Amino acid sequence: MEIKVIATDMDGTLLDTRGQLDLLRLEKILDQLDQRGVRFVIATGNEIHRMRQLLGHLAERVVLIVANGARIFENNELLQAQTWDDDMVDKALAHFKGRECQKSVCCNCYEWWVLSRKVQFLQNLINL
Repeated sequence: MEIKVIATDMDGTLLDTRGQLDLLRLEKILDQLDQRGVRFVIATGNEIHRMRQLLGHLAERVVLIVANGARIFENNELLQAQTWDDDMVDKALAHFKGRECQKSVCCNCYEWWVLSRKVQFLQNLINL
């Protein structure tokens, strides 16, 4: 059987216990996979900016499925994105109403924010 794709997670798989990636080793592996015509896919809950930070120039050589499947990048370009429709935003607002947190992190394709209150942030999104 011919292998055409290898898919892996980041945390606890490619990253060491300190959250670091051995870029030289990964680059050698990617070189060998390229020679064999095998695609390398990384699926992660991380956002694209974190993956670009970790992978550097190697981000262009892999397929990245980020944000728990919400976005797919190939050759460092967005191929597909899944976003929330208005109904889903309304459901999220209803869920978090009265459940304020000390700190929350919200993000989109381009940036992230550390927030002191989820509900306030989500309401601000609706008003954009």
